[in-house]
Amino acid sequence: MGKANRKIINKGLNRYEKGGLHFYVREYPEARTGKSTYNGLIKCKLVHGLGYSIIIPDFIFVTDGNSLRWFQTIFFSPCLLGKYIDKTECRIFVDIAHGNKIEVVFCNVDLKAKYQDGSELFTCEIIGPPDLIEFSTGVAKRVESEIYVQLYHHTTEATVSAINKNKYFYPSQWNIQGNKRLTNVGYVYFSCLPEIKSPDDLFEIAMSHAGVIKFLVDDGVAQNPNDVLSLKVYRDSTANRTHTITKLVPISSIATKPILKHAPAGEAIFYEFVSQFIYRVGIEPSTVLKFDSQKILANDAEIKHFEYAVIGDARTLDGIAAPYDEENTSHILKVERTPASMTILDFWFAHSNQDHFTGKAVERLEFE
Repeated sequence: MGKANRKIINKGLNRYEKGGLHFYVREYPEARTGKSTYNGLIKCKLVHGLGYSIIIPDFIFVTDGNSLRWFQTIFFSPCLLGKYIDKTECRIFVDIAHGNKIEVVFCNVDLKAKYQDGSELFTCEIIGPPDLIEFSTGVAKRVESEIYVQLYHHTTEATVSAINKNKYFYPSQWNIQGNKRLTNVGYVYFSCLPEIKSPDDLFEIAMSHAGVIKFLVDDGVAQNPNDVLSLKVYRDSTANRTHTITKLVPISSIATKPILKHAPAGEAIFYEFVSQFIYRVGIEPSTVLKFDSQKILANDAEIKHFEYAVIGDARTLDGIAAPYDEENTSHILKVERTPASMTILDFWFAHSNQDHFTGKAVERLEFE
């Protein structure tokens, strides 16, 4: 077999590569686990729906010597909480690339930072396969009290030249689906994909040559049109994503990803991040996002966060569309901002069995 036709496993980006094309893993075998332990960090937030609460694991890091490696979360479970005499413990099971499942354990006494979006950073223990580091998505870097992840902005050669000359990004007015213009925020779009050269790469950043991407509801049958959502998205070509700007982006500036709630028949509920490889930094529409030779200068920007996350029900067509149709959906989770003296784990036990959704006002995205 020639080298060009060899199938390569890209462990960190959850795909196979062959003949210049990329094929992302869509169906997973039985989860691959392990008992190896690692020191790490987790950035997470407590959010409330009507009658339930969950913890969203925004970022997970393994401390590998003096460096940090981060992992793209694909699926995650409802958390398990335990109250002890001297601490409160949380356990979350997370699926990363190629069916690897890790267990993340952290406690209220492990708090390291609080962020403007309502999330909190904890040191944690990570339990997983012995070769876990090989499945990390990318590198991260500490700069003083902030953590940065390496991400990529893909566009044309002319646009890259203009951006590098100005040393700032103009925000996009388009939503994730690429079909509606925003008025109260602009987003600078990044990805952890280092290049966009295959049709499947476009799918992962919510674009398509045909302007349509398709999804199947839980327990659906692909041959049944009533089980398949054909979603109109931004029509684009890999020819318009040939050049890249690489920057370190502070995790405190990255917007909360939308989520799908899965409840297949006979199985436990679990959650999936939508458009996992898209990372958005929201800023005021009339401002710009500056950078230096290495990193985004978030302190010089008017970063804008919204105190909710869109969540869709993967059992219905409307539910699957919800994370993309942000204007019309009522399917949201509201972020809990805890007092300075309290972590999200403390809050959960101190205010259990209460309605934290009704009456909590949040600013929503606004559209033309």
